[in-house]
Amino acid sequence: MIKADLWLHRKIVEWLNDRWPEPRRCVVCGADNWSLGYFVQEAIQLLDEELRADVADDADDTHPGVAAFFTVTCLSCAHIHFFDAELAGIVSRADLRERAAHEATRLAADVGTR
Repeated sequence: MIKADLWLHRKIVEWLNDRWPEPRRCVVCGADNWSLGYFVQEAIQLLDEELRADVADDADDTHPGVAAFFTVTCLSCAHIHFFDAELAGIVSRADLRERAAHEATRLAADVGTR
């Protein structure tokens, strides 16, 4: 399971410092006052049942069914940057597959209780 902790926060900050040169001006308002989310957040994708079935049938299993991301928000105008945590090396494909399996189980349970 993906854990949000100080180590993860430091890893994200290190990644951003390596790739986002100073000055870090907001493209909307020009401010340079940012807030980093402490947690890698996950969003279920492929909510369309037919599309999920197509992906599940994929032989190479290229899409785990979830995307992990982290955000950086301008504290002046609230403009948000989203970064793909897997491509950034913050989480692994195995982490995402584990989360996808957990969410699929949870969604199935939710549907069964309706």
